Amino acid sequence: MTQLIPKSSPEYFEQSCYKHYDRHKYKLFYASGKVETYEWYDEVIARWLQTPAGHLKHVEVIDRKKKK
Repeated sequence: MTQLIPKSSPEYFEQSCYKHYDRHKYKLFYASGKVETYEWYDEVIARWLQTPAGHLKHVEVIDRKKKK
């Protein structure tokens, strides 16, 4: 039987919207203090899922500045 990842695990990721996220940038925070910035949602999700448990802290979603 397949066991689901518990919500308390750093490997757990919950998607809140299925629309294309082109209005945001993303900062990925590691437990070590390292921070990486990503332009696209798919990139940050890929990195999140590829990083071993315990190495991640959280993702910050940043609004892109609107062009006038």
